[in-house]
Amino acid sequence: MSPLSVAAHIAQFLGALRTGPETPTVAGLAQSLTAWLSYVRVLERVCGGANPSTAAVMHTQFAPLTTALLDQVADTFCRVFALPWPPAERTHTQLTQAFPALCSTHRWQGDTAGLHAVMRELHARLMLPGTPRRAWGTSRAAGGETPIPPADLPEVVACLNQYLVAMLQFFDQNHA
Repeated sequence: MSPLSVAAHIAQFLGALRTGPETPTVAGLAQSLTAWLSYVRVLERVCGGANPSTAAVMHTQFAPLTTALLDQVADTFCRVFALPWPPAERTHTQLTQAFPALCSTHRWQGDTAGLHAVMRELHARLMLPGTPRRAWGTSRAAGGETPIPPADLPEVVACLNQYLVAMLQFFDQNHA
């Protein structure tokens, strides 16, 4: 899936939002969703790599960039559903942990279990900071995180893009 597919879904979601009255919420959502595209485009370049030395440096930045994108997803989620979480708590780790309870409380529709499974898979693959290792059933080498092998990066980006599209569909299905 290319960034254009994610971009098309973002445009579709924003179009649906803009059919209603213009509010500061719509402007904030547009800004938040535009940030997704910036991250997606950079991550696609990381996977493609330029020359070997540039690619090696970019691979070291893959997990932090992906973490930033997922935290942006959490921020957007809070904006879409008007969750009163303080900005410091709008992390994807927090969203992943709270998602099942939120779905139950708000009675959100769609494949919430599948969406939560992808959230957890991304956490396991990236070993996001602040995520207890035992929470996701993943073990890493002693002393810290294990970088994602370069060969796995396209697979992780594909999973991430599928997740972004699924999240946008979830927003569309459940946004009041």
